Amino acid sequence: MSTTEEQEIRLKINELDGDNFSLDGRRKKYIKYAILGALAILIVAGVAWYCMAWCTKPQPPKLAVHSNVSDAEVSIDEEAPYPASLKARALAAGEHLIRMDNTGFPPFETRVNLKKGENHTVHVLHVSGIGDPGPDLVVDANIPKSRVYIDGEEVGRTKTSHLTPDPGKHEIRVEQEGYQPVRIPIDLVAGKRHMVYATLTEQIQGATLLIKANVSAYVLYINGEGPIRTETNHALAPGEHKIRVEREGYSPFETSIRVDMGERHMLHATLMPIDCSSIPDLVVDANVPESRLYIDGRNVGAVGPIPHALLPGRHRIKVKREGYPPFEVGIDLAEGRCTLHATLMEPKQGCYRNCRVEPLLPDPLQPVETRAVCAGLQGNAKAPEMIEIPPGKEGADLPEGEADPHSSEDSRHGHLPGPFSLGKTEVTFEEYDRFACATGRELPRDHGWGRKRQPVINVDWNDAVAYAQWLSRKTGRQYRLPTEAEWEYAARAGSAGTYFWGDDPQSACDYANAYDVSAKKEHNYYWRGLSCNDGQKNTAPVGSYKPNAFGLFDMIGNAREWTADCWRARGKAREHGAPSQATDAACSWRVTRGGAWHSQAEHLQSAHRGKLTVHGRINSVGFRLAEDL
Repeated sequence: MSTTEEQEIRLKINELDGDNFSLDGRRKKYIKYAILGALAILIVAGVAWYCMAWCTKPQPPKLAVHSNVSDAEVSIDEEAPYPASLKARALAAGEHLIRMDNTGFPPFETRVNLKKGENHTVHVLHVSGIGDPGPDLVVDANIPKSRVYIDGEEVGRTKTSHLTPDPGKHEIRVEQEGYQPVRIPIDLVAGKRHMVYATLTEQIQGATLLIKANVSAYVLYINGEGPIRTETNHALAPGEHKIRVEREGYSPFETSIRVDMGERHMLHATLMPIDCSSIPDLVVDANVPESRLYIDGRNVGAVGPIPHALLPGRHRIKVKREGYPPFEVGIDLAEGRCTLHATLMEPKQGCYRNCRVEPLLPDPLQPVETRAVCAGLQGNAKAPEMIEIPPGKEGADLPEGEADPHSSEDSRHGHLPGPFSLGKTEVTFEEYDRFACATGRELPRDHGWGRKRQPVINVDWNDAVAYAQWLSRKTGRQYRLPTEAEWEYAARAGSAGTYFWGDDPQSACDYANAYDVSAKKEHNYYWRGLSCNDGQKNTAPVGSYKPNAFGLFDMIGNAREWTADCWRARGKAREHGAPSQATDAACSWRVTRGGAWHSQAEHLQSAHRGKLTVHGRINSVGFRLAEDL
């Protein structure tokens, strides 16, 4: 064999070995895939078997028992009863005894057989007049033809017909004019006659209460009894009573009142909506960076542009920074955003840490010695000195271009109210204290500024209205709060200037107690004061300044004054002088006029208007009386 042939044979053998090697590699690869596939099949089969064995395992049966009668109770297999509802309960498979009681109908019983995985609902429908008859109710009273109410709805008169309300729990109320109403709870059972006899006693001639709320469809509680859904007069015994007014979606209104024998008391209830869109927010800035802000005693962080959502009403604001006397003020918030700028004053050398710094506002929580004040009063209530206001020209407006830049409303009034008179001065502490002591009302605080001839302050709108009604009964006159139109006409007294004394604000110290040099030295508020000085730091005794042309004192300054009018955010104020206690009794914000002892020049203008919640009691607001002629 030649060398060439040997080489060819070797090549063929090598090729054959290479082919055999390639075939063995592929076989191993196929075996590997086959093993992985078998494992996957086993895993899937295991999961499927698990689900077949456990996921489809029958669940315990559930049962719900429901009734068309409220307060129905269900017991299962004679166990403890529970309120009937559509909420299902898990039970063991098998037969169960269902019993329903407390429906006003005869007890209902049935048996159900429950299987695993079954959801079962039992609806029990009780119908009066089908099968078992409904309850038969007869209401009688010692006073013939008394009115009968079932659950607050009038259904007829006593002993005139048989009543057939639905079975279950109800409240029967029997009323007759001149008698105390009687309330009787009752549980009516179908097929059974119920006899109710009400004994009415004569109503002691006491007081009556009329609620005026800013919402309708409210419910009333008197001394915890209620709900009372009628909006009529409510008879009260003389003395103190707790009143609560509620409506869904509003924060409840609560207060205590004291009524006298024969008094007709009108209470204005303001319910605030529980709605973030109506909640005001407050932004507090300061001239000293990183000052700390306290709202109603709570540290809320640093001052700055971040708004703080607060409920409408009175709040206490304090701004503090180390090395400075604190800034403190009380504010009344309505809807919308309010921005307050706090000015921290540079302390006197060596004073801040070593001497007591007076607060910017006197402490409003200082108690009043009621017994001592009441014991010091002399004489009885008497009619105040009134000034008859002379008639003016029909359609008299403000001077051209004079609209109050600090008010959101045009204050001009196109018509003069009818003939009326106005108190010569503001109501004094001495006059109001006599009313408060006689009726048991809380005495307003004076902050140590004096009482007697000082104008009464820290009284809300309801206090002022109550005083006018009380004094009317005592004197036989018809006093009330002035309307805004009456007030402005009387304040101007025929003047055409910015102020009733002219156009010079620095002449104010002759005519009005305002924020002048003395007041600024005492309180040091951040706003600009007058350059004149009358020597008064706070309120002054009424009649201390020159009167206007009608002979009225303190129409501007000393204390802002409540008017009868409801605040209107847009449009003109009430015209024609109609008193608004009746037509606007439910409004929650009232107009104040006249500026006060801490007012800057702009707030002393005859056109300036303010507003305050009817429950607002602050140290710059009082009132004076009006009377129709």
